[in-house]
Amino acid sequence: MQGSITENQLLRYIYRETTDGENSSIGDALMLDSYLQETYRELQLAIRRLPRMRRSPSPASLQRILSYSRKVPT
Repeated sequence: MQGSITENQLLRYIYRETTDGENSSIGDALMLDSYLQETYRELQLAIRRLPRMRRSPSPASLQRILSYSRKVPT
């Protein structure tokens, strides 16, 4: 990886969606950059809090979305 590490790359790293090369680059960057370390910790904390949130929309919300999509011209 070249340049700075993005939050999106950190999220992929946390979710283990990165390649071996990316893992190495991100790991090296994390050891050297305290700001990146803090961002990484904040993302991990946010992810740990996610399970408390509802992950799927209510049936009423789905119906509203479907109704709206039928009305909007494509």
